Amino acid sequence: MALNRAAAELFGCDPREIVGGSFVALFDRGSVLAVADVLRAVRPVARARSLWPDGR
Repeated sequence: MALNRAAAELFGCDPREIVGGSFVALFDRGSVLAVADVLRAVRPVARARSLWPDGR
């Protein structure tokens, strides 16, 4: 994973520390399960968007 400057400021970290790491590592331990729940809920929607006839 990589971050731009705005995301680095949002999460309060140096982008060089994040490269190659896990997105979930950006959140404290108490929030990880909530983040995982949100990502699971979003995943089916993202898959549906890729079914456009032109392959998007």
